[in-house]
Amino acid sequence: MNALSQEDSGRLRLSAVGGNRGSGFELRMERLFSHADGRSLILGVDHPLFEGHVSGLENIPRLLSTLPENALDGLLVSPSTMQAVSSMKRLAKCHAMRLDTTGAFRRHGGSDIEATLVASADDIARSGTDVVACFFLVNAAGHRRVADHRSHLAQITAMCRRIGYPVMVEALVVDDDGNTLRDTAQILHAARLAAELGADLLKIDAPFTIADLGDIVGAVNAPVFIRGGTPKDNVMETLRDVEAYVSRGATGLVIGRSIFQAAQPAELLKNLHRVVHGG
Repeated sequence: MNALSQEDSGRLRLSAVGGNRGSGFELRMERLFSHADGRSLILGVDHPLFEGHVSGLENIPRLLSTLPENALDGLLVSPSTMQAVSSMKRLAKCHAMRLDTTGAFRRHGGSDIEATLVASADDIARSGTDVVACFFLVNAAGHRRVADHRSHLAQITAMCRRIGYPVMVEALVVDDDGNTLRDTAQILHAARLAAELGADLLKIDAPFTIADLGDIVGAVNAPVFIRGGTPKDNVMETLRDVEAYVSRGATGLVIGRSIFQAAQPAELLKNLHRVVHGG
């Protein structure tokens, strides 16, 4: 049989990412992808860094204390949360820390919006994180919401190459109102730019036509994570979507509101883990 299984394809993408990056980089990637299938489920609670107050994240340590052990592969947090939350250690083997903030998602944020770095190489090394995350925002066709973020991303990937940390790049297409778009061609444009600028991992919106996801995954030389996005009322619909993402080559899921704003976050997390890892 010539066709690669999803697990084999995932392992090939992960091995391609490592290259000659050093043992520290490899060990950090192994913590993110500690599951045998090469996939990963990450809970994102970094939203206050770029959104301010977010319902469900008033007390992040208390939220994390309610979640089951071993239902997560990773946690994505802000630098301040990274310093304050000891309960993360029991939840996930891998910790990811966001390095930047932006006003691009505010309804009245103006235009030519920058992304601002909030952590240095020294901060990363002291934090205990395994992976760092940053934004790469691209204007939708005909829109002028954000400034050119390529310099911002290139600075981060160069810094992290020097110190051996994997970079997860949130490559998003935004319109003039700060909404992210799910057009396949525009997502592919942003993702490919991010990959060329040094992304080790990509975090993207799922295209409206989920069948197109395989084309995006196949065009970038980096593992692709799907953003959880706006929570859905129907839990079964969420699980079906995640199953479709994985079946079309997504390496994993970074999910936030659908968990921390859910009526039963622990139960949903268990079900998501089952879908992502096929258990």
